Amino acid sequence: MIATDKDQKGYEMDSAPKMWIEDKRSKKRLVEFDFGADPSSDMQPLRTHTKVLWNGSGDSVAIQFQERHYSHLSVYRLKGSLAEPKSFVACLLPEDGEIIQRLVPRFKEFRSRWFQHPDAWIDQHTLLFTAGAGAIMKPKQENSGEDVTFMAGYRFYVDYSDPDTPIIKRIEYMDDK
Repeated sequence: MIATDKDQKGYEMDSAPKMWIEDKRSKKRLVEFDFGADPSSDMQPLRTHTKVLWNGSGDSVAIQFQERHYSHLSVYRLKGSLAEPKSFVACLLPEDGEIIQRLVPRFKEFRSRWFQHPDAWIDQHTLLFTAGAGAIMKPKQENSGEDVTFMAGYRFYVDYSDPDTPIIKRIEYMDDK
């Protein structure tokens, strides 16, 4: 749920609304957090900038927060059981920017417009997501011309069996096709 949206009374520019996951039976809030992006990046309602992807068993969720040119990802896991939920806890995300940087030879810098998109839960605890940005590589020889650029987008397969220790199972280049 989003507590406040930009098209509701009382919304103040640049304020980040509260969001939460709630047990519908008991009305107990299992976790509360702020909207995970810039709420003023454009004039659309915030609910159009949020993608929620639950796993098949309903005990893990990936939430994408979108801005005009960026997107950010958060992952939460249930503590307790669906019958007796205690809370949801935030899971660590791998340092995907640092990982991608190491995969690019002669890396110079990323262009802006970083993205993180949840694609699917491929089993109960493994999330497939894509991340990246435009990458700029240094030329092979100094003074030999312009920097080389390409879209450095990669798919990450991350196991969240232990919320405190995500394990990257696989990384693959995201084909432009």
